[in-house]
Amino acid sequence: MGDEQSIPLRVVVTRVVATGAVIVVAGQLIDDSQVVLRMKAKGQIALRRDHLILDLAGLERCDVGGLGALIYVRRQALAQGGSVRLVGLSGSPLRNFLRAGLSVIFPLYTELSTASANWPPQPAS
Repeated sequence: MGDEQSIPLRVVVTRVVATGAVIVVAGQLIDDSQVVLRMKAKGQIALRRDHLILDLAGLERCDVGGLGALIYVRRQALAQGGSVRLVGLSGSPLRNFLRAGLSVIFPLYTELSTASANWPPQPAS
């Protein structure tokens, strides 16, 4: 263990609608903590809330394990006909995200209000 103070990962569902949920992710989304996000998202998807907005404004660090967790959540949501939107990603987590080329598969938003416009998608009649 180094001298760095470890900021734990906090994952909280802050808004729920019929087919979706907003999940706030704050702290360090790293290999050691990423299972917390996976389980929280998987629980929402199991409840048929498969359109997710991940609010990452409080994310301080995201390593390859954290990026893998984001991909996992997307894969799980898409398998159920859902979607994942990311909001508030900045700083070093954003640089790692862009370096990995993930902006091609994830819609990125700067504001929660923009990300939640027309969300969740309404089923076609």
